[in-house]
Amino acid sequence: MDKRLNTYSIFTRTERIGIALLLIILAIIISFRFAMQTIIPHTETQLQQAKLQQMWEVKKSSKAPAAMTDIVIDLNTADSVTLLSINGIGPKLAHRVLQRRSELGSFRSYKQIWALYHFSTDTKNEILKRTVLHQQQP
Repeated sequence: MDKRLNTYSIFTRTERIGIALLLIILAIIISFRFAMQTIIPHTETQLQQAKLQQMWEVKKSSKAPAAMTDIVIDLNTADSVTLLSINGIGPKLAHRVLQRRSELGSFRSYKQIWALYHFSTDTKNEILKRTVLHQQQP
């Protein structure tokens, strides 16, 4: 048993040099990282984060422009940018709507749209208010 442990704990000279070099490189990388944190001030990144947070809050609270809310959208001809103007529809959901429409050819009822996603009542009301389903002629 003692011999087996001894064979695993003995390294050749080349292996010892390799391990020492790896430890030195690791120490340099770690010290460089900590040195850079002290050299570069954090105030710049904190200001950027605060600005991004403020921009996000403005985007979340803003509604679609008044001119866009008056437009009635045909779901059978709308593109993804037009669908994004509806509150409650994001890029992924717009993609799913367009993908499902291409599979079906066209939407015939709102039930086909409601089956895509569990819409909130507000989003359903917004979709009903802002959209129509005109049947496309073959």
